[in-house]
Amino acid sequence: MITLEDILDMTCLTREEIEAVAEHEHLGALDAISTRAFNICSG
Repeated sequence: MITLEDILDMTCLTREEIEAVAEHEHLGALDAISTRAFNICSG
Protein backbone atom coordinates (compact mmCIF):
# COMPACT_ATOMS: atom_id res chain seq x y z
CA MET A 1 0.00 0.00 0.00
CA ILE A 2 1.32 3.44 -0.88
CA THR A 3 1.46 5.80 2.09
CA LEU A 4 1.50 9.59 2.31
CA GLU A 5 5.22 9.34 3.06
CA ASP A 6 5.74 7.42 -0.21
CA ILE A 7 3.88 10.06 -2.17
CA LEU A 8 5.87 12.88 -0.57
CA ASP A 9 9.08 11.04 -1.46
CA MET A 10 8.02 10.83 -5.13
CA THR A 11 7.86 14.60 -5.62
CA CYS A 12 10.69 16.86 -6.73
CA LEU A 13 10.13 19.03 -3.65
CA THR A 14 11.71 18.72 -0.23
CA ARG A 15 9.53 18.17 2.83
CA GLU A 16 10.19 21.79 3.82
CA GLU A 17 9.04 23.05 0.42
CA ILE A 18 5.89 20.93 0.63
CA GLU A 19 5.16 22.32 4.09
CA ALA A 20 5.69 25.89 2.83
CA VAL A 21 3.31 25.35 -0.11
CA ALA A 22 0.73 23.73 2.17
CA GLU A 23 0.96 26.56 4.69
CA HIS A 24 0.79 29.29 2.04
CA GLU A 25 -2.17 27.69 0.25
CA HIS A 26 -3.88 26.60 3.50
CA LEU A 27 -3.83 22.96 2.37
CA GLY A 28 -2.73 19.63 3.74
CA ALA A 29 0.50 18.13 2.43
CA LEU A 30 -1.21 15.74 0.01
CA ASP A 31 -3.38 18.50 -1.45
CA ALA A 32 -0.36 20.78 -1.73
CA ILE A 33 1.64 18.31 -3.79
CA SER A 34 -1.32 17.30 -5.93
CA THR A 35 -2.08 20.89 -6.94
CA ARG A 36 0.77 23.39 -6.59
CA ALA A 37 3.76 21.07 -6.53
CA PHE A 38 2.74 19.49 -9.82
CA ASN A 39 2.93 22.89 -11.48
CA ILE A 40 6.30 23.63 -9.87
CA CYS A 41 7.85 20.25 -10.76
CA SER A 42 6.56 20.09 -14.31
CA GLY A 43 8.07 23.40 -15.31
